[in-house]
Amino acid sequence: MNRISASLWLWLFWLMVAVIVVSNVAVTRAVFPAPEHPLHGYFNYGQLSFPLAFLISDLVNRLLGAGPARRLAALAFLVAVPASVFASRFIGGEIWMLALRIGLASGLAFLFGQLLDIAIFQRLRALSWWLAPLISSLLAGLLDTWLFYSIAFAGSGDWWLVQAWIDYGVKVWVALAALLPFRMVVVQRLGRV
Repeated sequence: MNRISASLWLWLFWLMVAVIVVSNVAVTRAVFPAPEHPLHGYFNYGQLSFPLAFLISDLVNRLLGAGPARRLAALAFLVAVPASVFASRFIGGEIWMLALRIGLASGLAFLFGQLLDIAIFQRLRALSWWLAPLISSLLAGLLDTWLFYSIAFAGSGDWWLVQAWIDYGVKVWVALAALLPFRMVVVQRLGRV
């Protein structure tokens, strides 16, 4: 990896860590609180920010390759999980066990979701420019959503099932909206898609 590529990778790595940490704190902040579970509600701020992680991963994959994208996912996992637990505990004021459970659920869902995203993107990268990032984000987002919610909130009632579907719906919307910035960044960096 040359110096420019390494600099880009490092910038995207820290952006990925920030997206994960912000999302893990924001997942406990309801935009519209649900009467039966006001802490989480059915729509939270984390649902808006986390899908950007798939855009970052797809950019690294397209611009630098699958190897750097896998390294980014693994290292972001190692840095973001403890940072998320810390941030949830001290910034978010969450109960320690809930913060730990959300951090671990997010980390595992993130890691498996990102590795699936990278694998699917690699298989589809030769097709039309928009197919690889869209399909990989949709399938990886589905895995990420269900892993996260089932680990973080299982046993706390069934309120989270609705929230998980809403979360996935937001990921679908963001995956579609992210196609334009994806294309712009790739064209700017590579001169082509």
